[in-house]
Amino acid sequence: LRGEEGTTVTITYLDSESATKEVQVAHRKFDASTVEFQLLSSGYGYIRINSFNNSTPSDFDSALHQLMDQGAKGFVFDVRDNAGGILSSAVECIDILCPEGTVAQAQYKDGTVEEMGWSDENQIDLPMTVLVNEETASSAELFAAELKEFGKARLVGTTTYGKGTIQREPQQLSDGSAVSITVAALLTGNGNSFNGTGLSPDVEIALTEDKQMVYMMGPENDAQVGKAVETLNSITANSQNSQQAASSAASET
Repeated sequence: LRGEEGTTVTITYLDSESATKEVQVAHRKFDASTVEFQLLSSGYGYIRINSFNNSTPSDFDSALHQLMDQGAKGFVFDVRDNAGGILSSAVECIDILCPEGTVAQAQYKDGTVEEMGWSDENQIDLPMTVLVNEETASSAELFAAELKEFGKARLVGTTTYGKGTIQREPQQLSDGSAVSITVAALLTGNGNSFNGTGLSPDVEIALTEDKQMVYMMGPENDAQVGKAVETLNSITANSQNSQQAASSAASET
């Protein structure tokens, strides 16, 4: 289906009555959103981030506010199979959710540490969970790690890939190939590294079925999403109990 823009391709398919049909489709460029979202029947917002590119922060921010307008009482952020992408985009998404602080650092070969990303004082104060798995890597791991470090979310799923490095922009060579060189280790805002070890989930649950089939069936039929919702319910219940206890103590005083 790939081809030069403006050219056409003939697609032959069978319709619902098994009759052969043909259609001419023109090749053109398009932008595929990296963010998918919906309001779950539980009342929590579900946002899947497939990768981090230049449009991800604005798409993510839009998804958050649309779900909050629909009454979302918390969020499940899904970065399973997200191999990362642009570090600055992940930092922007973290900034939307988290309070003020450092969210990413680079450690160079000589031991020098440089801050690579910050979050301002604005944040979203709703319960959150982050779905992760063995293919969650790089910038996606940073996203999950920072939400955990800031105390904003609990991680649900399986241990992540463990790619905590920073590369230069690819440099094109004279023969048309390109090379990308690792220049630093990626550290969290607290100075922790997940390179080679990955992030361990707070609530561990693996998919026993074929994951692509599970993804196709939607989040409402996904056992890991279900566990994330269960975790959110627990967080909400604990928060309500704490508030009631504090209110009761204040009344007695």
